[in-house]
Amino acid sequence: LRSRRAIRQYELADATAAALMMRTRLATEQYLSHCDMGGRVALMSVRQALIIGEDGQELLVVKFKQIASIEVRRVPGSKEDPQKMVWGVLIFLNKPRNNGSEIEVLTCEEKDIAMELAAQLKRGISLATSEE
Repeated sequence: LRSRRAIRQYELADATAAALMMRTRLATEQYLSHCDMGGRVALMSVRQALIIGEDGQELLVVKFKQIASIEVRRVPGSKEDPQKMVWGVLIFLNKPRNNGSEIEVLTCEEKDIAMELAAQLKRGISLATSEE
């Protein structure tokens, strides 16, 4: 029997992110990847994604099985300055959340970061659906 796990090169950033993950609600899950979003960090386990703010506060948790699709596009930066456009990673959900939201938007200043985050989320979705 072959294992479906792949051996990756050791990265200090991954080790740091995995250690950080152990202090969150993802502590019991296997580390998958992370994405540094500037002031925020996206931590991915094999089942869900967690966005953490600069102060360590959990900003968003979404299970990969809840995600219908991911899209990257330009979005208004903030309510204070709607003219400023930033990159948004749009997470379309299978079912509305308790607050009625059917979409979550993660904003990034740089397109490269948004594309990397979207790719990592899609990888998590792929892994989560292949385990069913």
